[in-house]
Amino acid sequence: MTPRLPSELQHAVDRRPGEAIALRDDRTETFYVLLPHENYERLLDDYTRRELQKAFEQSTRGEVEAWDIEKILAECRRRQGCENG
Repeated sequence: MTPRLPSELQHAVDRRPGEAIALRDDRTETFYVLLPHENYERLLDDYTRRELQKAFEQSTRGEVEAWDIEKILAECRRRQGCENG
């Protein structure tokens, strides 16, 4: 289910088409950003490219190590609070 924009947000979107809109949840004092899907996709692509570039540069400098899948899985389990695999 995709929620619909309440009229207050719809008016904000109409006043600033294509722009990001800052939102604040008064209950939790959390800030959110509402932006068009295309802008989100572009931000995600840009972020991915930057992070991949960092990885390529690290690899070029020899800053690499062999993958230890058991170590990676153990860390994942630790972060997720899993006791057993």
